[in-house]
Amino acid sequence: MRAPFIQHLHQLARRVRTFLERVAREEPWLVTQHLFAKLIYGWIFLDTLTVLPLHRELWSIDALVQPREFHNVPFDWVFRVFLRPELRDYHLLFPIAQLALTARAFLSGPSRWLAIAIYVVTMNVDNMAEAILDGGNNLVHLILFYLVLVNVSGTASRHSTARAFSNVAFAACRFQLALLYFCAAMYKLNGPLWQSGMALYYISQVDLFSHPVMFAAMRHFPGLSLMGSYAAIGVQLAFALLVWVPRLRPWVLGAAAMLHVGIAFGMGLFGFGLAMLAMYTAFFSERISALVLSVASRRAELSVWVRPECTRLRGIIAPLVHARVLTELKSPPVAVHGDDSGDAALLVVDRRGTGSFRNESAVLRIAVTVWWLLPFMPLLATLAYIGAFSWWLYPAQRGSTVSAPETNHG
Repeated sequence: MRAPFIQHLHQLARRVRTFLERVAREEPWLVTQHLFAKLIYGWIFLDTLTVLPLHRELWSIDALVQPREFHNVPFDWVFRVFLRPELRDYHLLFPIAQLALTARAFLSGPSRWLAIAIYVVTMNVDNMAEAILDGGNNLVHLILFYLVLVNVSGTASRHSTARAFSNVAFAACRFQLALLYFCAAMYKLNGPLWQSGMALYYISQVDLFSHPVMFAAMRHFPGLSLMGSYAAIGVQLAFALLVWVPRLRPWVLGAAAMLHVGIAFGMGLFGFGLAMLAMYTAFFSERISALVLSVASRRAELSVWVRPECTRLRGIIAPLVHARVLTELKSPPVAVHGDDSGDAALLVVDRRGTGSFRNESAVLRIAVTVWWLLPFMPLLATLAYIGAFSWWLYPAQRGSTVSAPETNHG
C-alpha cells in the first residue's frame, strides 16, 4: 500500500497532466499574441532610436555614467557581454543590431528565433546604460522573456507541447501586467501623500516630471491633485481586479489608457506611456486584434512608371520596387480623368481605383504609402512646392518637353 504522500503526488501529477492537455488543445490568443509581439518590438525600436544620437554619452567607453564591470559568470557572458573592455570601442554594434532585428520583426512578423535574438540583444543594450532605464524598460525585459516561449508567428503550432508553453507564457504576460498594477496600487495606499491626495501636487512641483500646464493647474486648483491621486489608485486597482471580466474589459482598458496618456503629457514620460499602451493589447480579443492587423496592413497597391531618361529617379524608385512596395510598369498607364501624361517623368496609379498621380503628386503619394517616409512629408512637400523635383529628379523636363512614349493600351 502506497503512503499518502506518494498518492498525493500521483494525484497532483495527474491533475497537472490533465491541465496541460487542456491547455495544449488549441491556441485561443494566436492573433492577439502576434499583434502584441509586433507592438512590443515596435516600441523597443522607437525607444532605442530616440536615444541613438546620444550613443557616445550612453554606451561608449567614455559614457557619462559607467556601467557595472563585467564578471566572468554565465549571466554576464549572455546578457552583459558588451561590457567587456575590448568590445566597448564597438559600442554601436548592439544598438544597430537591435534596431535591425526589431524592425524585421515589426515589418515582416516575429518568429521564435527573432524573439530570442531580440531578448539577448536588448538586455545587452539596456545593461550598458542602466541609468536611463525606467519602469517601461524593466517591464519589457520581463515580457521579452515570456515572448521567447510565446508563439508570436501568427500561425498555429504543430506540437501540443509548444502550444502549452505558448498559452501559459502569454497568460503570464497578462498576469504580470495585472500584478504590476495591483502592487503599484498597494504601494500608493501605504504612502501618506497618496492617502492625503497630495501626491500629484508634489510631483507637479518637480521640473523633471511636470509640464508647465500641470504645474500651474495644481497650484491654482489643489482639488485636482486630490481627484487625480485617488483616480490613479482606483484605475490601477480596477485594472488588476476587473480586467479579467470580458464585459468590463473595454472600460478598464479605456480608463487605463487615459491614465497613461495623462502621465505622458503631464509628466513627460512618453516612453513609459507608449510601453503601457502596447501592453494593453495583450487583453484584446481575437476579433479586435485581427481588425487592427487588417487595418494596419491595408497598404495602397501602387504601380509606378518612370521615364527611362530619368536615371536618378529610377535609382531611387528601384529599391522600393525590389522591396515590393511598388510595382513597376513597363509602359505608362492610361491617363485618368483626362490628364495628359505626355510630359510626365513619374506616374503612379493606385490599383484600388483611387486615382493616378504624376510627378510631384506621385512622389507625395508614394511617401504616404511608405510609412517610414512619413516623417519626411514636410520636407518633400516643400521641395515639391518650390519645384526642386523638376530640377533634380526630372532632368528630361529641363528646358524642353519630352515627347511621350507610345502607350500600350493592350
